[in-house]
Amino acid sequence: MRTAPVASVVLVVVSSVVALGAEKPQAAATSSFVGSTGTSECRLEGSTTMPLDVAIYAKDRGEAKVARFTGMSSGLTVLELPSMASQRAHLTTGTGHGGFAIEGWVDVTAIPLFAAGNLPVVAGHVWIQGGQRVEFEGRQQNQVRVQKAVSSPFAQSFLAVTSCSNLSVAPVAPVPPDIARWARGYAFEHSELPLSSEPKGEPSFKLVRSSVTASVFLYGTDKKDDWVRVRYYGAIGIDAWVKSGDVRLLPKGERVDEYVPASQTETGRLRIVESGRVISVTELVQVRSRPAPDAPVVGVIEPATETLILDVAAGWASVLPKTLNVAPPAERQFWVEARKVGIQAKNTPPSGS
Repeated sequence: MRTAPVASVVLVVVSSVVALGAEKPQAAATSSFVGSTGTSECRLEGSTTMPLDVAIYAKDRGEAKVARFTGMSSGLTVLELPSMASQRAHLTTGTGHGGFAIEGWVDVTAIPLFAAGNLPVVAGHVWIQGGQRVEFEGRQQNQVRVQKAVSSPFAQSFLAVTSCSNLSVAPVAPVPPDIARWARGYAFEHSELPLSSEPKGEPSFKLVRSSVTASVFLYGTDKKDDWVRVRYYGAIGIDAWVKSGDVRLLPKGERVDEYVPASQTETGRLRIVESGRVISVTELVQVRSRPAPDAPVVGVIEPATETLILDVAAGWASVLPKTLNVAPPAERQFWVEARKVGIQAKNTPPSGS
């Protein structure tokens, strides 16, 4: 097979450094391409940014790859979450239009998950705040176990079990806390702070202060005997009772400084340095792993997708989405029938000519 080059396209890795707080960076409904069943008990949809070079595998096991993420924003539909964090999730990329919809399996821990609302750790008293990024731990039917690891002002992990509807692959804006104007400030300065659901109640949870934080600021709203009801709003939310002797009442208007470690996270993305012919696809076009009619279909080009034509080979065209939401595995290409993208096939020159 002789290949006629149509355009020269160069992909390079662009690295960017983003200053972050204690949390990881937070990254549109999508639809799977024809052939996806979508019968999962836990389906998640949204637009997000997957890390550069995260592989999309052909199956839930094995090393065969069909595509990779580019570090650019992509529509994502998680068709099924696995039962354990060591497994892969079944998903498809795309939004239904304007991109490449590639179906496959991805290591579930690479998928960003966000709390769509407050996730209870201790019902009514301790929760992971809505909008926070969480880590997948496991799933049983529609119930998902997630955790939030916090390094400051607390030094512990918070585990929650919630329904799939309370999770999102797209970033979620947090709800601002509603703080009573009459609330007083309290400082938590001991290494640990037992929390109770009611005055004089047995502890239901214990906070562990980080060694890098000298004091944690709490809001106090009610008092009863030698107990005070305190609240905290951060990555974690708290509304519980503590012994007044375990916290220090601050003078009105005084606060304490809480250390929030900053980190530099280097992220990468692919971008197109040089491009040639661009066509707009108006209907679904099957994408294959090789330029052959019996090659596996790995996805589709969605309608209204600006598509780069890289090469043409005997009736087949090598293509990329101009948005670069996904790319083929290293040293591989995405192939479509040339006539499906408006390219007239040419006769292949005789061998040796």
